[in-house]
Amino acid sequence: MKVRTKGTKILYGIAGALVPIAQQESIDLSGFKTKTTDLTDLETDEYEEKGSVGLAEPGTVKSSGFFDPALAGHTALLEDIPDPPADSTVQIEYATTPVKAHSFNVAGIDFSIKVAKADYLKGDFNFETSGTPNWAATVAEEE
Repeated sequence: MKVRTKGTKILYGIAGALVPIAQQESIDLSGFKTKTTDLTDLETDEYEEKGSVGLAEPGTVKSSGFFDPALAGHTALLEDIPDPPADSTVQIEYATTPVKAHSFNVAGIDFSIKVAKADYLKGDFNFETSGTPNWAATVAEEE
């Protein structure tokens, strides 16, 4: 089944409550990978041998889109850049029924603003994640 991207949301956890990071055009999850070690020895043939060490790189969540300094989700992120709270999270909610999500602990935030002629104010948010991602979250339907 193909999942449409229209309706996908990115949210930032502030004091336990998720606030939308509105007006985003794209979301990218990257760098989540298995940590490996070199198992090559003197008897190895032509190619190196690698093995898992039982750990994983936590990865990065990136979001790009329009920036509005008046939006709560945008201003909360700017305020947390110096020292994100220990319980801060970023969550991606997909346009599925029921709504499926990926949730990550935030260790650091990187932000940039783009100002260009004949364009709107734009921004990029990059979240350095930490710990174990929640790859299988289901979001409760609002009543």
